Amino acid sequence: MKKKRKDTNVQKEIDHRIKNNLNIISSILGLQISSLQDGSIYQTTDILKKSKLRIDTLAIVHDASNKSNNLKNVDFKKYVEQLCNLINSAYSSDIRVEIEANQIDIELDTMLKVGMIINELLINSLKYAFFYKENEKKILITLKKDEDNCLLTYFEKSDKLVDIAKIEQSKALGMRLIILTLKQMKAHMHIIQDGGLIFTIRFDCK
Repeated sequence: MKKKRKDTNVQKEIDHRIKNNLNIISSILGLQISSLQDGSIYQTTDILKKSKLRIDTLAIVHDASNKSNNLKNVDFKKYVEQLCNLINSAYSSDIRVEIEANQIDIELDTMLKVGMIINELLINSLKYAFFYKENEKKILITLKKDEDNCLLTYFEKSDKLVDIAKIEQSKALGMRLIILTLKQMKAHMHIIQDGGLIFTIRFDCK
């Protein structure tokens, strides 16, 4: 009887996750469609590639939780490593990403949102940050946990000067998704420039 109740609860959890993910995918595609300005082949290809990566971002979170037999939490470092490999492969790039996080597990729904943010930052770095080919293509992602709070730092090493105000006020879909996700998480993001762009995001990860 207990096993049956446990199986029922697990199935409800899976059904809930599927429903939430379908809603997220629908919202992403809706925003993507509204951002279309012309029908160029290049733009369409890029949009489809980004859409696939955004959906894959959700998929690998669940894959990570299923492989660990943990429906509640995800290992941050392992997940981000998978995500970085996925993006490098999709864009045939060679960006080196260092991840510093000491065996920190994050609740699955929160990890989905964090994954969306990191995905957008990585794609943006890949496309715009490394202007000169001879420059080292390096990104450092760190996560520190203090009781119920997490501090995520994303450092994009670059000599390129950027107008931070323009980033924060950007109407591009990627930034819109980041801002929307931050609001859902009730998280705060701060951007500075010091040897590159540094994004710091503080959020509840109890």
